[in-house]
Amino acid sequence: MYRHYKNIRIILSYILLTSVIMAEEPFNIDRFVYRYLVVHKSKMEASPVVWQELKEGHLRNKAIFYSDQVLDSLQAGSPALDIAFRHFQTLTDLRWDVYKSGDYNLTIERKPYIANYNYFSTSLE
Repeated sequence: MYRHYKNIRIILSYILLTSVIMAEEPFNIDRFVYRYLVVHKSKMEASPVVWQELKEGHLRNKAIFYSDQVLDSLQAGSPALDIAFRHFQTLTDLRWDVYKSGDYNLTIERKPYIANYNYFSTSLE
């Protein structure tokens, strides 16, 4: 009889110990939405093309501005679930447009060869 209680006590202590070790904090939708918006904004800012006059730079600035607006509305007290349903697809579409915009290709035309070159000239040409 005593052995039976000892086994139950060991099993209960094992369950208690594993539940404490494996415990996670409950899912928080506000925190999830905030993290999603911050990650989206940082992905758009993490490029040297952001402030250049290119299609990709313009699209990145547009996505950053939109995510800032959504972050402000989240901070103003809008429900996080409403923000998630309304704006996550738009944010994903903006990011997809940025990645789809393509690379900037610069074509340099070669100047014609000049046989008589003036080495003493001060002009740049």
